Amino acid sequence: MKIERWRWIALFTGLLGACSEEPSEGQQGQAGSAGGAGVATAGSTAVPGINPGVPMMPVGGAAAAGSGVLGAGSGASAAGGAGGAGGATMMAGAGTGGLGASAGSNASAGAGGAAAPGSAPLQVKITARAIPTLGENHVCVVVPLPNTARGYITSIHASLTPGSHHLIVDRRPVGTATQAQATVCPPTMGGDSTRLLIAQQRETVLNMPPGTGLPIEPQQPVFLQLHYINLADKPVDIEGMVEVTLADPKAAPPIEVQSMFTGATDLQLPMGQAKTAEFFMKPGAAAKPWHVFAITSHTHSLGIKSTIERVGSAAAATTTPIHTSLDWHEPPLTRLEPELIFDGADGLRLRCQFMNTTDHDVHFGTRFEDEMCFLWLYYYEQ
Repeated sequence: MKIERWRWIALFTGLLGACSEEPSEGQQGQAGSAGGAGVATAGSTAVPGINPGVPMMPVGGAAAAGSGVLGAGSGASAAGGAGGAGGATMMAGAGTGGLGASAGSNASAGAGGAAAPGSAPLQVKITARAIPTLGENHVCVVVPLPNTARGYITSIHASLTPGSHHLIVDRRPVGTATQAQATVCPPTMGGDSTRLLIAQQRETVLNMPPGTGLPIEPQQPVFLQLHYINLADKPVDIEGMVEVTLADPKAAPPIEVQSMFTGATDLQLPMGQAKTAEFFMKPGAAAKPWHVFAITSHTHSLGIKSTIERVGSAAAATTTPIHTSLDWHEPPLTRLEPELIFDGADGLRLRCQFMNTTDHDVHFGTRFEDEMCFLWLYYYEQ
């Protein structure tokens, strides 16, 4: 019955197929020649991944002097590419399936090689290689952004390939050890004070309201966690990419954007039955008013509808939702325009409707065979 359910999920989401191109094994990446464009040749030597004997991802090599473009990837143990000595252009992640800009633990920026705040977007990414059919897990990396000064993120763009359930993007303290190779890790949603983004859709864009941003430190360590399930009928590479744009450093310091992740954890879904879970919260009750500008919901495959309403209490009458999702796999990130301001007088009610089509009871948990009923929102205090 377990396999049959996965096949039902595959048909429901339409995610069969879509495999990214595989590099050949054992080739050593080469550094670009001095001067000129300064782009290193893409490498492809793989490192053992989450499946024994299966290659996962190459890591960055060295870039040539000239334009400051990061290297593309070389041997399995190589550190991330060094920025060139020329102009200020920064291109993120180069080698096929490799990690993004400055992915290695010892990467350093050459003179003019790192992007300054307000210039070109910065990228990082995580790739799980050759995931077998129905393979499911959480894998993580910690990689530094190639920024040389403190700054503020004003826009985040995340791209997920087929097989990605969600991608967690979180900040880690300066000095955190980097981990370029994607390895199995416990599920997490990041911290409310450090989270940058949770991406559920194939393409997710979060633009901050004018005058706001997410602060980052120089060479900000970024934690990426990819939760994947391969619903294709052959092994595939599964990838999450994140691109951030920074505020103009000459502008006044923005108001800090924050996020909150919360929801119902007492889920009991009897087999063959419909069930609705609810959760209520009051934002902004203990501090300055919250200006909520984006919100979304999250369930697993038994979720058939999720709504979020602005109501006075948990027992309030049903009203028009501010967010509705009919797609458990890719719920929309709802941008609220104008922003909703909360001061603790009223709140948000999350409702998740489930239909348990399995032959067993289902409870709360982190696996695809478990269920969830969560919301997260982005806000600033003012």
